Amino acid sequence: MSDFAFNVWGAVASAIGVLTLVPTFMYLFLCRMPSSKYRVLKVALEEVEKNFNDGLQQGLIRPEHDLHRLYNWLWSIQVRFDDITDEVDNIKSWRDELAYWYGGFSSRITFVYDDVIELRKLIARRSSRERRALVAAGIASRLAEISSKREHFSYIGSGVMLHLPTREQSMDLPRYHPSPPSSESYRATASTRVSAVASSSPEPPAYNQMHAPSPSSAHSDIVNPAARAMPQTYDCCGVTSQGRRHLDWDADLTELLSAVLIHACRADKGKHDNQLRREMLRRFGTQLLEGLDAPCDAGAGVPAKRDGAVHCHTSTAIGSDGSQKDTVGRGEHE
Repeated sequence: MSDFAFNVWGAVASAIGVLTLVPTFMYLFLCRMPSSKYRVLKVALEEVEKNFNDGLQQGLIRPEHDLHRLYNWLWSIQVRFDDITDEVDNIKSWRDELAYWYGGFSSRITFVYDDVIELRKLIARRSSRERRALVAAGIASRLAEISSKREHFSYIGSGVMLHLPTREQSMDLPRYHPSPPSSESYRATASTRVSAVASSSPEPPAYNQMHAPSPSSAHSDIVNPAARAMPQTYDCCGVTSQGRRHLDWDADLTELLSAVLIHACRADKGKHDNQLRREMLRRFGTQLLEGLDAPCDAGAGVPAKRDGAVHCHTSTAIGSDGSQKDTVGRGEHE
């Protein structure tokens, strides 16, 4: 081989060697940059936190002094990691990257990374020792027995067991097909609910001490148990709701009562209106007095007072005509 060929071969080999070493040196240089070291530190810290939480959940790290030491160590690493994260966020270009690398920022990240690796070793050592103790206590055989019953149990990572039904049990589940209830059953259910509510409702207090009925009243035969549960109310004629309930309420009497209540307090609007009002009041008073079958004695309590109120209202309402007033007043007082 001539000298020229030897020189060419040397030049080609040198170029190939240099081109081969360039990526290697670039990789080593980029690994020393703060951004690359920060990513490695973040992955390692997340792994340590996961191992620590798994050990706590599985009961592998139990002594109080070990927990105190591990918590302090982990929190100190997290505090320094937060400071490093704050500074890494300020890197915007290659110039900033080289400036932080030249200032020793990569060395700080390396120190924190070494602490994370030491903490990971300690957690792994504690977990391995506790697992050996559990295996010696027979936990492995119990876990194997539970795992063998695959049709009834499903073992989930942290020792949690869920009961799962078999395929036959899931296929034989009853199905519910709702159907609309019939009208008869709906009415029976509604009446039962109404009667239950009425029986369970407490007895309301009396309307007033003056209007409270006497226990030894002669009108006890018209008061039923259902009426006692309802409060007494008095209209303008002094008639209670219990007394009105035993009257013969036909359409004519209802019309008369509504007309009297509407036109009782209005002024006179003519002779025709006065005659119509007198006729309606006369018919209303007759039917009202016939419907009240209780005697009007002085010792009757509320009924006597109620009849007096009816007489007073009738005499006052027909006071627009003198002859009618005298006739009705004499007949009622008699």
